[in-house]
Amino acid sequence: MAEFSMSEQYHMVKKWMGKAQLAGIESILGYAIFAGMFIKGGSKTANSPVVAEVIKELRSENGDISKLNDLIDSVFLEEK
Repeated sequence: MAEFSMSEQYHMVKKWMGKAQLAGIESILGYAIFAGMFIKGGSKTANSPVVAEVIKELRSENGDISKLNDLIDSVFLEEK
């Protein structure tokens, strides 16, 4: 993110927060995780089959943070 101007960072985060809302995520923590995951991971994240599970867990009112952590790790640690 450091390579982008403050304005570009703002618009990027706002875009992903909007997408999080469309995916049914309603918490600030969920927005942050969702946006951060896509901003950091780019197309690798978008193409990961685990993303649907992450979104499901973020939408859950009783989400399990350790399960969520494991899912996110698997998105970024998958073999290419």
